Amino acid sequence: MNEATQSPSDQGLSTISRIIGVITSPRPTFDDIVQRPTWLVPFVLVVALGVLNSYLLIDLIAKAQVEQMSQNPNVTEQQIEMTTNITKSYGWMFAIVTTPLFYVIVGAVLLFTGNVILGGESRFKVLFSVTCWSGVISIITSAITVPIMLSRGAIESPTSLAFLAPSDDKTSFLYSLLSSLDLLTIWYVAVMGIGVAAAYKFTNQKGITVTATWWIILIVVGAGWRAMFS
Repeated sequence: MNEATQSPSDQGLSTISRIIGVITSPRPTFDDIVQRPTWLVPFVLVVALGVLNSYLLIDLIAKAQVEQMSQNPNVTEQQIEMTTNITKSYGWMFAIVTTPLFYVIVGAVLLFTGNVILGGESRFKVLFSVTCWSGVISIITSAITVPIMLSRGAIESPTSLAFLAPSDDKTSFLYSLLSSLDLLTIWYVAVMGIGVAAAYKFTNQKGITVTATWWIILIVVGAGWRAMFS
């Protein structure tokens, strides 16, 4: 056999196999992604998904903004109207900017954590690829949650723990915290953690600990911020 000829196994998993594998067998799939990091296909998918979700949920997003701003006595009716108009007119376009920015930031944070804090060695391209391919999970979660949100007429995720909050005050710290603890998001964070483990040759448990720690920090800070400025 000519040495220049590669067998299918040498070429790694196909794009479709990676999409399926991230869901069904994440560790071997991420091992393949780490060896041959690519990001364009999942990146386009998650950006398109972000735009689509924003477009479908724009009225519910605007409604939630009005409810939250109305509880602040310092916000005028004109400010509420202006914010609502901007959201409904351009909200779906924000996803074109915010979705890529989110994945770049997450990739950079994971690289910093693995290389600097934990003393591992990897590259940004690898961590960015892991982050983008983890986004495949959001396709499944959106297919589950978005139709339910539209049918209920509420932007709150149907798989969050918000129902455990003792009060209906959506501006409270506890409500914000519980609404951010989403069962499907836990799946997404765990899969991303397995990708981090593959990038640094960690155990799955250690990789999931990394992503779970950052996720918990994010939701606690976010809940505190919303409680302070609502």
